[in-house]
Amino acid sequence: MFATKEKDRYIVVEGNRRLAAVKLLRSPALCGKIEAKGIPKELPIPIKKTLDAPPVIVCDRIDLWMYMGFKHLNGPQEWDSIAKAEYIAHVQEEFKIPLASIARTIGDEHQTVKRLYLGLTVLRQAESSGVFSREKIWGARFPFSHLWTGLGYSSVQKFLGLKSDFISL
Repeated sequence: MFATKEKDRYIVVEGNRRLAAVKLLRSPALCGKIEAKGIPKELPIPIKKTLDAPPVIVCDRIDLWMYMGFKHLNGPQEWDSIAKAEYIAHVQEEFKIPLASIARTIGDEHQTVKRLYLGLTVLRQAESSGVFSREKIWGARFPFSHLWTGLGYSSVQKFLGLKSDFISL
């Protein structure tokens, strides 16, 4: 697990599922509050003691962005496209990491980082101007991938009134 210390508290930034599993294994009472199939009622004491202090690496959030970016944007546990875009925006806006550096770090060779960020930028502008709301869409999911993919087409850029150098941001 990776954690950061903020305001005298430790916050698990990566490994939340592992933390939840440890808590469930250490506390049978918690298992009763949720549907926890397959979790033993009681663990043998030697095993339970190994869960008293699970391994945690404590560092600043900025030190984790590369690991998290590779793992969740391009790696084994991918997020959906809107979560990827929001994470890219967070890294770029909060840590001031240029989009080109984010792309290079995660091995993006197809301008996906830039396209996701631009898609989120357009989405944010549409929401802030009141012409679109994710909460008012029909269906269970917002098809964000259609937006950021469509922005790559000159006809969509023209329809939205975007400048021709929009993608070269």
